[in-house]
Amino acid sequence: MEGEQNIFRKKIIGGFNRQDVVEYITKLAKERNDLQNAKNKAASDARALEAEVAALRTELGSVRKAVYDYKVESLANAGKALSELEDGIKQLKAEVEAASAGVSAELEAAAVTVAGMPKILIWAGAKIAELKSALDAEKDAAHKID
Repeated sequence: MEGEQNIFRKKIIGGFNRQDVVEYITKLAKERNDLQNAKNKAASDARALEAEVAALRTELGSVRKAVYDYKVESLANAGKALSELEDGIKQLKAEVEAASAGVSAELEAAAVTVAGMPKILIWAGAKIAELKSALDAEKDAAHKID
């Protein structure tokens, strides 16, 4: 077969050459057996591939679930970290505001003290002048007694 054309030799009496017919039938049987074996192998390969596809689909499902679980866990951890960061920022803001208020109050008190310093210095200068004048008067009085 396969593009070949077999021509049976004819016997002188009563038909075809027996050996040609036997060879032709043997060849057809071999081709049929080869095709049957190829069909069986193809069917076996197809079953093996179907089993492999099923296993890969199962594995894909497992991987998808693992990815989903990892994503959910990562998002939860990220949310927790953001909440902790937000709480830390709120606490730091409160501490900075308290420190700022304390520094502001100290600066205001210092400003009042500094603003009053010229008057105090003028008063202290006047008192020193009075004391010096009283001291000089005492010295003069002590010199007159001598």
